[in-house]
Amino acid sequence: MLYQRLVDRKNDPSIENWILEIVTRTIYLDRRYSLVKSNIGGSHKLLHEGLQHSQTERAAVITVAMLEFKQKFESGQMEPAYLNEVPLCMRGHDWFFNSCREPRQDVDTTNKFPSNNELVVMYRGHLFKLQLSQNGKNVAYSQLQATFQAILDSVKDDSWLSILTTQERNTWAEVSRSYACKKHG
Repeated sequence: MLYQRLVDRKNDPSIENWILEIVTRTIYLDRRYSLVKSNIGGSHKLLHEGLQHSQTERAAVITVAMLEFKQKFESGQMEPAYLNEVPLCMRGHDWFFNSCREPRQDVDTTNKFPSNNELVVMYRGHLFKLQLSQNGKNVAYSQLQATFQAILDSVKDDSWLSILTTQERNTWAEVSRSYACKKHG
């Protein structure tokens, strides 16, 4: 029966990728442990051995690289990665930007939003929204660095908001639901 259901999904013309939903739910949305244990992460290799950057310089370098990547991807100019001369699927890249995973009881949901050039920065539990373009042009590296420095200088206390990242997903869902109920009456 299971095999037949998979074959039916594969042959259903309304389903673009027969296994995508199954894998997404199994690997990401159904799992109830904290995101600290499941979030992807990355790093940005130093350009030159021994070159030291301040925290704000590094944040600006990574932001510029991220924005260039995003713009290449969204414009269709991104070349796919290859494995043994076979291009790899880049479908997952759609969720790198302008998306979120919302906590729900038992299984989370995902939301995709219209593309924009904004960045959410979290520092000591405080959230900041940065505009990455002005008048159709990307914000300059120096402006990004100054903005990151202003964030570091402005936050004097820690917020407990980030402690939620250590909680399992059903706890997040309950807190999120309670907050939404209070916010909307």
